[in-house]
Amino acid sequence: MVSFELCLKEEGKYLEDVVSRDYEDGKAASNLFSKVKEEFSEYLVSGNQEDQPFLYMKLSPIKTESNQAASFIPTACFKTEVSDQIVKFIEKN
Repeated sequence: MVSFELCLKEEGKYLEDVVSRDYEDGKAASNLFSKVKEEFSEYLVSGNQEDQPFLYMKLSPIKTESNQAASFIPTACFKTEVSDQIVKFIEKN
């Protein structure tokens, strides 16, 4: 299982969930991650402190019964001005 998360990161605050979904199929989660990253590529930011606030998107493996988890967690950060558009895009896909 894989967790797809889109969070708001503001300076001095914890990550705030905007969208969070679990996928049985890691490929489906990875495809959605890639689609969002490609569709909103012009709004990507580095995710440094000076970029805050920003949207933080990541895929996280959910440990299985045998406690196996992937070691690579892809991430991407976006300007907050496209929050509504990204959420709508995720809901459609």
